[in-house]
Amino acid sequence: MINRNGVSIILFCATLVLLAGAPCLASEGAVVSAAGLFEAARKDVEGTARKYADGPVTVRGIAVSVGPDIHNLPSVGLSDRAGGTVYVHCVLPDGDFSKLEGVKAGQEVMLRGNYLLFSTGEVFGNDEMVVLKQCEITGARSPDMKRYRPHG
Repeated sequence: MINRNGVSIILFCATLVLLAGAPCLASEGAVVSAAGLFEAARKDVEGTARKYADGPVTVRGIAVSVGPDIHNLPSVGLSDRAGGTVYVHCVLPDGDFSKLEGVKAGQEVMLRGNYLLFSTGEVFGNDEMVVLKQCEITGARSPDMKRYRPHG
């Protein structure tokens, strides 16, 4: 049987373990809005590319387009509002359209992917946008939901 002091020590140790991992979790788990990522890239293309070169970025936005893009790849276009301009184009890996199941235009979606480039029209016609590759949908929610529903 653990006495009161033993429980305190266990809780204290658990807290230290959690706090020790917090900086790492915070840097990996930071979420940027689609509009925020777009504006950052538009203002400083090279700086934004350097910032996200070492790992995936997690981005949140409203799905405007869901399905094949102009290259026939599974993708989600994110904006800051339903029907808005696509600020971030997220391409899913391996041509696997099943990963898009359950995601609909108008939902708030969270994705994690690797920063590829800021397109000034050379990739997608005349539209400026951030392009992420190897994206994974990490959550989605309808406007009436309070929390994200895990995806997959």
